[in-house]
Amino acid sequence: MAHQIRKLTLPCVGFGIALLLSSFALGGEKDIPDRIRLLKPDLILAGDDTLQGLIARSKPTLTWNRTDAMWITMDEKNQPHFFAARAQYLAVGGKPARWFFLHESPDEHDMYGPHVILPARLPYAGATMPVMEKIPVHDGGAGSFAIMVERNARFGSLYEIGWEHFWGGSGNNVEGRRIFVLLDPSGSARFIAESPMEDQCNNTSQSCSFKVRWTQAVENPVEIRATVSDFTGCEMNKDESTPLSGLDIRRDGILGVTSETIRWTSEKYMLSKKGESIDTITEDIEDWTNKAAGSASFESRFKVRKAVREKMSSLNPGLPSGRLEPDTRVFIPDPYQLGFELREKKPANK
Repeated sequence: MAHQIRKLTLPCVGFGIALLLSSFALGGEKDIPDRIRLLKPDLILAGDDTLQGLIARSKPTLTWNRTDAMWITMDEKNQPHFFAARAQYLAVGGKPARWFFLHESPDEHDMYGPHVILPARLPYAGATMPVMEKIPVHDGGAGSFAIMVERNARFGSLYEIGWEHFWGGSGNNVEGRRIFVLLDPSGSARFIAESPMEDQCNNTSQSCSFKVRWTQAVENPVEIRATVSDFTGCEMNKDESTPLSGLDIRRDGILGVTSETIRWTSEKYMLSKKGESIDTITEDIEDWTNKAAGSASFESRFKVRKAVREKMSSLNPGLPSGRLEPDTRVFIPDPYQLGFELREKKPANK
């Protein structure tokens, strides 16, 4: 459903035309507040005793899934600007908890007082997404951004919006969300989809790449097809004597309205590298499955070997046994899930 973008004034944001996108419901039946020490007035975009009141006070154009908000505003040149914030449920200075939209996270000293190490500030408290020509690339993630992906003469301009959160810690964990919004020629805005979370931490990462397909259907004019890549770098085997090759496991799907509702269109697979064969890839999957299974005995390793080879054979009936052309798609069982299923059960203590 498309919603007309209305002109209004939000002095605390400095923007004019508002679009609210809310995503990721809070877990559990009852909201539990974050207790913080101090919330400076200039950080508050809006506040209310209830989430419904907060949304009403903020005058959103679009809402879904409860707690995340994005305002899209147009400047004098009719160019969009994006600001996003997640509704925060906060008990400030011992007072009763209330719902807030914030411009940004409070700093750690104000939130928890001096001499307290906070592993992560309030996630997605507030961020501006500047419109760029292309997605920025730098160490520590892409940052928050917006890019115009494609323009369709009938349906308007499709924007990809990146919303990043830095968790910090020893792993320098960064995660980012990808949200797709359509701004049509009549001035209406429509939420299209959200991708699975992108993240990077130490030796692992998850990333997504996208392809756009215009369906020409009024109700669902555009479809976002995604390839989700889960990468794990090289590690040592359980016995610390042999290295495990890195894995880049991919899967294709069509995005849904939340990050959890992607519709998968393929099994998990890897793309072969130069000189690889189905046998070498199978051996890598065996090694990682053994690690996930905690295989120590000969019997358990044989069990893993048999299970992996049977699944690889059934998933890839037409692949040749010799070297593969680079970027050949090789379907695989999930080594972590399979390893857990094959994990040796320890005998119960008598």
